Amino acid sequence: MSESELKRKCLDIFEKMEDQQTDILAELDSLNDEQRHFSIEPEKWNPLQVVLHLMTAEKLSLIYMRRKANSNEQLETSGYLSKLRMLVLKLAFSLPFKYKAPRITDSTGKEPEYEKLKSDWKTVRSELKSLIKQLDDETLRSEILKHPR
Repeated sequence: MSESELKRKCLDIFEKMEDQQTDILAELDSLNDEQRHFSIEPEKWNPLQVVLHLMTAEKLSLIYMRRKANSNEQLETSGYLSKLRMLVLKLAFSLPFKYKAPRITDSTGKEPEYEKLKSDWKTVRSELKSLIKQLDDETLRSEILKHPR
């Protein structure tokens, strides 16, 4: 059974995310533990806290998408309004403003252990790839995930 063009596009995007993850982890691997935990200001996140935030956001997104995919709820097909919302979101994140992370993904005050964090993030990515592979085209075209903002 061949993959649909849509699924292939999703997996191509996923591979770009994987390349970015590889780059981030290679950069962190080149640092010592003190550098990984260093923050330029007391209330600013250190590199590990940033990665913890990314991993937590991805993990929660994965849980949400699984729940939506497995529910009997009819998912809306994404369309022009979805594209407009995505454009507005990208624009908002490209502006020079800082946004407070939602409490559930806030890494402030947390001190993750690097090897565990790296392992957990790779597990989340593996599960995300598996989910993409199992979803049908109709679900991939739906609004299976909405950004909290």
